[in-house]
Amino acid sequence: MIQCFVIMVAVPGLRRRTETWHRQGWLAVSGNRVWTAVLAKLLPSALCFLVLIVFMLALLVRYLSVPMYGSMWVLVLASVLFVLAYQSMGIP
Repeated sequence: MIQCFVIMVAVPGLRRRTETWHRQGWLAVSGNRVWTAVLAKLLPSALCFLVLIVFMLALLVRYLSVPMYGSMWVLVLASVLFVLAYQSMGIP
């Protein structure tokens, strides 16, 4: 379910900024570097989704007593890669 939300946030946010009349101002702010502009647009939502995922994991393990076998850090790293992969699908 979270992958739907990640893509639904990434696609409209990037699509609006790639229209021709927005593109010049958007790239001028980033020093005409496309990757800097895309990263600056996607990073805030990525951090919000990562906080949400870590909160859900903590809630499941701590309060609902769902057993977790393995390392929490590996799961958090996998969540980071998950969010970045789904956001990359939204890049036009």
